[in-house]
Amino acid sequence: MIWVALAGPATNLLLALLSALVLAITVHLLTSFMWVARPLALMCQASIIINMVLCIFNLIPLPPLDGGRVAVGLLPGPMAYQLSRIEPFGFMIIILLLVSGVFQSVIGPLIMGSANILINIALQ
Repeated sequence: MIWVALAGPATNLLLALLSALVLAITVHLLTSFMWVARPLALMCQASIIINMVLCIFNLIPLPPLDGGRVAVGLLPGPMAYQLSRIEPFGFMIIILLLVSGVFQSVIGPLIMGSANILINIALQ
């Protein structure tokens, strides 16, 4: 169950890395074709941000998300059982954390920091 749950975030990370590679190729090789390079570079940057949002968001250790399934799989029996009992309320908890701004202040810098690192590496 752990490996299946990690497949989604791993795919998002792989797509972000692939987008960074395409961005680097676009910036360095297509400079003479700016009418193609600029829109492609912007799409790659958007892809990096979107995939990092999905990757990091899905790794939050709440049971309806992939991170919750990983946590349930790694925790000892009684603790895993207690965490799995939160699953019916997981989306309500996620909505409350989104509305209260907790996600934006805690996870937002992590998402934008990792996306900016990939974008800056690709642009160098």
